[in-house]
Amino acid sequence: MSLRERARSALAVGERSGTIEGLFWSAALETLASGSIVDPDLAVLFERLPAPDPFADLPPHSDHRIQRVRALEDVTLLAIASADDDALRRMEAIWTLDPDPSFEWRTGWIGLATSRTILDPEAIEFLLDDHMIAPEMPVDAAWLALHASQPDVARSALRRAEEAARVRQLEWERQPDLAIDGAWYFPGLILHLPERAIASVLHRWFEPA
Repeated sequence: MSLRERARSALAVGERSGTIEGLFWSAALETLASGSIVDPDLAVLFERLPAPDPFADLPPHSDHRIQRVRALEDVTLLAIASADDDALRRMEAIWTLDPDPSFEWRTGWIGLATSRTILDPEAIEFLLDDHMIAPEMPVDAAWLALHASQPDVARSALRRAEEAARVRQLEWERQPDLAIDGAWYFPGLILHLPERAIASVLHRWFEPA
């Protein structure tokens, strides 16, 4: 069974849950089934966010918390890719509720996207020392370059990230079950959200008018 057929079969089961995680799961499967990116609706995502605190009642390091944080990251990246500043202001307020200090990395994406505001070197050093950032990974390398106001370095890292995405897609074509699992655990990769968000920031603030 091909990747598209496997994705259509998984979609036929129905939405996995009524949560933001479920919305991203459905969007990732629709993307795999159609061969074109199908984003979830940002307005609907915000309707599904647990209020008032999406981090409440999530035990530290639990699978549920990890999945929730990934989904909130994907909402943030989708808002950046969509250049939706209102959504990003809402996400910035949500991230400040996260007791994990790594939230500063996510609000750092928002600062870059909305106002080209960079994290101070001490904050980045703290995040690096605590291994909250992986500078050897192209996506993190691109964000770090943007915080250093080095758009050419960021573009180079983005090209590496895009090439890694192409290789990943070929692997999914060979092993469709990996992609179907990824639709739940890493839907943002299927939707190319990290690369699209970085490209949006570069276009908004670092391209000639």
